[in-house]
Amino acid sequence: MRTGFFASLAVALLAIQAAEAAKPPRGYPGDDLGPALSPAVTPDEIEADWLRQAELRYAATASGEISPEEDAVGGNDGIKDGKNVGYYGFHTDQQENPWWQVDLGTKMPLARTVVYNGSTPADAQRALGIAVLLSGDGHQWREVYRHDRTMFCGPEQPLRVDLAGALARYVRVQLPYKEYLHLDEIEVYASEGSENVALRKPSTQSSTPAQSVETQGRPGAFLLERICRPAPAAAHGYVAWP
Repeated sequence: MRTGFFASLAVALLAIQAAEAAKPPRGYPGDDLGPALSPAVTPDEIEADWLRQAELRYAATASGEISPEEDAVGGNDGIKDGKNVGYYGFHTDQQENPWWQVDLGTKMPLARTVVYNGSTPADAQRALGIAVLLSGDGHQWREVYRHDRTMFCGPEQPLRVDLAGALARYVRVQLPYKEYLHLDEIEVYASEGSENVALRKPSTQSSTPAQSVETQGRPGAFLLERICRPAPAAAHGYVAWP
């Protein structure tokens, strides 16, 4: 069962990587598109790499729980692959107004933020009402953008929000309703320069999912269960994982 699953996953990933390698670079000038992908040689290498990424993002503490800071790092680690390999960048619990935020270290004028959603419309639905908030001190926030619920989905269709030189140190993405918040990556670009100034900066989030305890010290176990178990029944016209 395990061997068959990862063999199928390997074939799918190699096909995706081959297709992506043949495409020209995409994005706005200055966007951090990340390093080019090079296909692994064997299914075992793909499995090993997948589990290594899972361990880095979801390493459990001694109690088996994941802190908001530990989970939030996946939202600005530079990895933009969506749910194609079985995980989100970060994932809150279901709550009122869930959020994720990054501390840029100092106030600066900002040009834009780029938000990468889940890789399928089913995953992406939850975040379509997303808001962007800015702060100079991490306490007083002002909303500068709220999305109109049009679809944005996966690495090839991110949401780009013009910040028009607004001065801020902290950038927050938040859902103004009760829901889970899970995204792949959030980038922030300053008005001067072309680097993603949010990359690997300190980040945190409003909560972690209750399911994170289920890892029980086994990196990747929670993630494997999420992609191997049968899909739930459709709800409100789409299927989405908690």
